Amino acid sequence: MDTNKIIKDLRQFHGTTEYHKHLFTGKSSILITDGCQYIRDKCNAYWLFDALLSYQSHKALK
Repeated sequence: MDTNKIIKDLRQFHGTTEYHKHLFTGKSSILITDGCQYIRDKCNAYWLFDALLSYQSHKALK
């Protein structure tokens, strides 16, 4: 996907109209905004949210 198109499309997101669950095996789910869902789905960045979830359980972050 073209970087300029992504940047242009992301300008439409201010807050969120709905929260979406992102699940990762063996971890609790996280809620993501419409903009995060756009990045996850359109840019195929499921790995990014998997990484975020994997670090959520570290004691240093609690």
